[in-house]
Formats: sequence, C-alpha cells, structure tokens
Amino acid sequence: MHLHRGDEVVTLGSLTSTVVDGAEWCAETYPAWPEWQPVADEAERLFAFAESRGVFEMYLPKLITGQSRQRDAALGELRVAFYFHRNDFRIAEWCPSGEGSTKGEFTLECPTGEAIFVEVKTLGWESEVSQEARVAGRTTQPKYVSGEGLVIANDQALKSAVERAYPKFSSSRRNLLVVLDDLFLPMRYLTDTWARAALYRPSQGKFTTTSHQRLGGVGCFWRNEFRGEVWYDMPLFVNPNALPSCALPDVFALAFHGRVLTAG
Repeated sequence: MHLHRGDEVVTLGSLTSTVVDGAEWCAETYPAWPEWQPVADEAERLFAFAESRGVFEMYLPKLITGQSRQRDAALGELRVAFYFHRNDFRIAEWCPSGEGSTKGEFTLECPTGEAIFVEVKTLGWESEVSQEARVAGRTTQPKYVSGEGLVIANDQALKSAVERAYPKFSSSRRNLLVVLDDLFLPMRYLTDTWARAALYRPSQGKFTTTSHQRLGGVGCFWRNEFRGEVWYDMPLFVNPNALPSCALPDVFALAFHGRVLTAG
C-alpha cells in the first residue's frame, strides 16, 4: 500500500496495511506523519515482531480503534517489548496475571533465568489539564494552544503512574514499571530532575521508604527519530528499598544502566 503526503509517497508493509485498512482513524496522521517513511518502517517492524510472537491479532483491535490514545498506548507497549527483545531479554509471557484480577503487559525472562513482571503506563497531556479547563473543553483541542500558560509538574505525573500501577505488583515476583509519556514537556527533558523529585526526595519520594517495596524500579521510555533512524531510550531508576523478592536482577539493572539518584 502507498500513502501520499504532499509530494511524499509512504510505502506500507503488509502488516501495516492490514492495520490501516481496518483503522477507524485517518492514515494521513499515522503512519504518514510527521516523519513519514521512517514511521511506516518502524510500524512494520513492530507488527512483524508482534506477529512472530503470536500477539498481532491480540493487539489489532487496539491498533485500529478510533481512539488515538488507545492506538498509541498499544504501539508504546509493542515498542517497549521490542526494545527488551532486541536487548536479549525474552518476552516469556504476554498479559501475565498480577495481584488479584489484574493483568500486566508481559513477563521478561533475563538471560540468567530471572523473570520480571512488566507494567506499562502511558501519561497523556490531558492529565495535566485542570478540571476547570476540562469542563471548558480543553481536552478536545490540540495539545498545544498558542499563548497558553502551562504548569509543568512531571514529578507529580510520575508519582501518579507509580500509584496507579502499584496494585498490580505482587510481593512474590520481580516488578518493573515502564512509563511512556505525551506530556506538555516530554519526560525526556530533565528526566533525572523529575525522577529525583518523584522517587528519591526525602520523605516524599516513592522509593525513600518501604511504602512501595513491591516495585523494583521505574523505566522512563521514549522513541527517537533523526534522519531516517529510529531508536529507543529508557533511563532506569532502581528502588533501593524494594523487597529482595521484588528487586530487579543485577543483570537487568546493569544492562539498562539502572541507578539510584541522590536527593540533592
């Protein structure tokens, strides 16, 4: 399949064509915008990975929904899974059972055999909009509005992600939260500043006491694209107060440069 974007022609792979054919959203925005061919190529790699693992059909309903947030969340989960796979951490199980009746995204298997339960949370800019602005219809408008003043509190968004994910984590397994974001100021900027405030600030940080001891660590994940190349980054922040049964394995922390930030 070919999509036309002005003078550009975007060639889609067979799996991406399957998604676009059934999509309720307009393909002129994804995968034909804004980087065009690199986006389409990345999509085909992700969908081929999903198909090779037997989960493409599971993800397809989320990918073709009319809600762009659901589509983007599904793409984010596949990006995270693909990223771990490329770094030799095998996806051992999809949709593993969490605490109670909850489900996670997948379970990783380390090269040394340890398993890690992974939950992925996506933070949208809509969560930063005040209740008053919501009532006024702000969330139906574009993300950025010219002249609008913004209050940036990414540390609070990160804390919220930890709180929402935490009930899924069992004390009998190793647990990781991966956070993707579409915040007004992306988490990739000043990442350590937000993580230090949210996780390591004395008496307030989620990792400074045993209150979140079932969580081994938090990864802040994002996608990069430059001159036709697409790659992923994930700074990893380790919980020094995690239960031994929930702590991230050394091989995982070393592979992704996991660290504990000082409070200063």
